[in-house]
Amino acid sequence: MALDDQRRIARQRLHETLAREFRHYRTPPSPAREPDPGDPNDPGAPYSPGEYDTVTARLDRRIGTVGNFAAGGPGLAEFRDMQPRLIFLRSEHAPFKDNVYVLMEDDERVSSDVYRVEVVDPPDGLTVSAVCVWLSESQAREYLV
Repeated sequence: MALDDQRRIARQRLHETLAREFRHYRTPPSPAREPDPGDPNDPGAPYSPGEYDTVTARLDRRIGTVGNFAAGGPGLAEFRDMQPRLIFLRSEHAPFKDNVYVLMEDDERVSSDVYRVEVVDPPDGLTVSAVCVWLSESQAREYLV
């Protein structure tokens, strides 16, 4: 078996082992809205959970260092904010900018980890990765139902 085939199989197995389930929101949830008392034709709107599907991805939460770490010694490099990445199999899902993903717990509950895609990297063989931002509790509230 060629080295490229072995590498592809190893990456596939790695992804299958480390992948987690996420809710991918195609449309965001919308809160309930009371009818406008000044408008008799306004019936209001019920809560809408938004449209989502379940996808699998690996979550990479590495923190990178910036600066000349070797010359300055331990603790003197500047630390950059953690930029989480979601890594998808290209054959399963294609992320786009501003997509929202909610991490699911093992018992099918929604966790408090909500990510929005900032940048989608070019495909890398089997996978495509997306640099994300973690949404604060107030920003994520509508997705945590």
